Amino acid sequence: PFGLPRADRRPAGIVGFSQYDKLYADVELWWQQGWLDYLAPQLYWPIAQTAQAFPVLLDYWSRSNAKNRHLWPGLFTSKIDDSEASWKVDEIRQQIGLLRNDAGSSGHIHFSAVALTQNRRGLSDVLAQHIYATDALVPATPWLRQNAVVLMAAPTATLRCDANVDARAAAPCRIDVVNVTKTEGLLWAIWAKYGTTWQFSVAATSSTFLPEQSSGQALRQVVISRVDRYAVEGPRSLLTRP
Repeated sequence: PFGLPRADRRPAGIVGFSQYDKLYADVELWWQQGWLDYLAPQLYWPIAQTAQAFPVLLDYWSRSNAKNRHLWPGLFTSKIDDSEASWKVDEIRQQIGLLRNDAGSSGHIHFSAVALTQNRRGLSDVLAQHIYATDALVPATPWLRQNAVVLMAAPTATLRCDANVDARAAAPCRIDVVNVTKTEGLLWAIWAKYGTTWQFSVAATSSTFLPEQSSGQALRQVVISRVDRYAVEGPRSLLTRP
């Protein structure tokens, strides 16, 4: 929906179009009742624009999330272009930073993908190198599985690191999960410990490969868990390198 709250509820200093009065859309009611799995208010203004201040609007939607649903605000990423009026890449980067520091927000949406596919002003490079540099899990949606009997067991798995793991693999360490059923887990969440540093990744198969070293540090331990179709994570298992 539009990013501005109802006129009778919006924070002081916020002005502009009211979807409640003009479009007859009572978004606050939907949000408070939990009738939405996620809400994506269009926060299409720069941080410094006082009349539609991004941080103030984010705080409003975050605090009114009574049913703890997903809050994934929309960002006006396409405002980055070749014109003199273009937003700076750092505007989007800072907005994502505000979202990640807000406990009520678990993601964001770019409008539109064209700005990313065209890599406007190097935006896609910045996001890939600094914002989306590692894998991430989709936020869990447990309320959709409340009537389903889903009991995921901790994975029983093996970790091998030797020259005979797989001649075709570029990475010489292999994880194999042995207690796999079709009804459990669609993805695997993997934390690999190199020296004292943990690295996270997501795998789609019960057999996957990891580098034996990272930044000069050898692989020591791996933690692995199942993730179901609702992005709910099951119990974790710890694997130690022989």
